[in-house]
Amino acid sequence: MKIVCAVDQIRKLKPNALKDILNKDKNERFLILDVRQPSEYGIGHIPKAMLVPLAEIKERVEQISKEKIIVTYSRSGYRSVAAAIALHQLGFRSLLHLDGGISRWTYGIVNDLPEIKTESVKKIQDTRDIYMEGMAIELGFKNPPHLRDNKTLNRARKAIINLVRKKPMSLTKVIDLRNILVLSIKLEKASREYYKIAIDKAASPQVEDILKVLFNAKDEHIYRLYTCACSLAGEDTLSPLKQFVRELVAEHYEDTIEVNPFIAKVYTEFTDELELLETAVEKEYVSYDFFLQASEVTGNEEVKSVLYECAMEEQRYTGILLERIAEVVPEA
Repeated sequence: MKIVCAVDQIRKLKPNALKDILNKDKNERFLILDVRQPSEYGIGHIPKAMLVPLAEIKERVEQISKEKIIVTYSRSGYRSVAAAIALHQLGFRSLLHLDGGISRWTYGIVNDLPEIKTESVKKIQDTRDIYMEGMAIELGFKNPPHLRDNKTLNRARKAIINLVRKKPMSLTKVIDLRNILVLSIKLEKASREYYKIAIDKAASPQVEDILKVLFNAKDEHIYRLYTCACSLAGEDTLSPLKQFVRELVAEHYEDTIEVNPFIAKVYTEFTDELELLETAVEKEYVSYDFFLQASEVTGNEEVKSVLYECAMEEQRYTGILLERIAEVVPEA
């Protein structure tokens, strides 16, 4: 079984593909969302982009049309992934994000006032056609509305619709529940490794302190998940955590529980301290979504509770990170 998370349904868009969209999207089927801070938007943004900072997405969701294909972008591409995850959790399903962010955009920027759209948008197509258009862009076709009879795109559309509509079975077997917990530990271990690297690269005490808090939070999550896993296995006493984590690498739990490899990605290269924070935001949003989805497929109340608590804590840390980002972004 695979735990389907938001990152499984969010597609990357290359800068040249987005440029092609801007040139040919006469019916405004696409909505470009700049999810950076207002000061960053003021310095320069992609033409026709609507400013909705990541921290404001939930409160401004009514301004974003679900009838459009949404393309999020940020400075380096990390906050845009987080924004797409946030939108997915709010019911949006046709989502793309600009790979590499505006830092890789070479087609000109503008610095006009933020665009706010509150009017209702006429529905142009049904939801299934919008899914296919998003897939067409991902596959490199330049004019997706004219490709509705293409066999490849039809198969892609059916796959996406089945993925969205499919309701996973509630897992109750001890082996499956334990495997979810072990997989969760492995993913938290990968996040812990990222924060260990990031702490060493932090330039200011404030950012270093935030990263240390997140590093310690991963240790707490690992121990909590491990304790729950041991409880399911019926162990009377806990073996040393370090030994357990070392042993789990050799376990083949992926045979029954799978997840998108992107969730466990560890970043090692950064241009500046702001990118450290942006990357942390992406990881926290990804972890939050994973724990939330994992809790929903779990039929055991104890496991469900542990996973859900981890999700809520990840969500709280995103708020801390976004507050710090708002403090360190350049002024317009």
